[in-house]
Amino acid sequence: MSQDPEGCMSGTRVALLQELHDWSVDDTAPSIFWLDGMAGTGKSAVARSFCCSLRDNQLLGGSFFCSRVGKADRHDVKHILPTLALSLARHSPSYAKTLLTVLERENISTHSNLDVQVSFLLEEPLRTVHDEARMPRTLVLVVDALDECEDEELTYSFLQKLLDAVRRLPIKLFLTSRPEPHIRAQLLSNQNPYRRVVRLHDIAESIVSGDISRYLTTRLRGVRAK
Repeated sequence: MSQDPEGCMSGTRVALLQELHDWSVDDTAPSIFWLDGMAGTGKSAVARSFCCSLRDNQLLGGSFFCSRVGKADRHDVKHILPTLALSLARHSPSYAKTLLTVLERENISTHSNLDVQVSFLLEEPLRTVHDEARMPRTLVLVVDALDECEDEELTYSFLQKLLDAVRRLPIKLFLTSRPEPHIRAQLLSNQNPYRRVVRLHDIAESIVSGDISRYLTTRLRGVRAK
């Protein structure tokens, strides 16, 4: 599906975006939501629209849009958690204060191994904030196009550690990717029951056709108006 730079065109992917909203505000919902889809099905457009919705509802903890085009750090899995931690600190003063205490004690950077990143950027500060009841809302972290990260082995390890941590923390995680084997192996594992999976390419053809028709109609009207 064609994508708007700001996300899904108004009136498209309505049911899916409503499902994502419902998931984000439901404290009993699984902590991990994976949007799985083939190339060109509109995953990134959905992710951008969902980020806007989360921001409007003050539920966006942070986002990272992976890409092999542009800056090298956008396809380096070791840059994801430091970026999310910085964004989360901006959205949650209590997390920021606790994270600062950790960073004063530990030397952590994008070169740190993934165990160190997960432990000190997510687990310790979020658990401390949760134990002291200083995070009133469950925020959502968004990682789009994880399959764009170049090192598949490192991405597999990153997912393994991240998924294991998130299910024990006061945070939710929204992921999008193509159904690559190294990603599917982690997200469809029976040892990871804390996730919801939506396959974008399996959404009813009538809904997809309606979205495409609406997109083309709007674009053609724009052409005629010029």
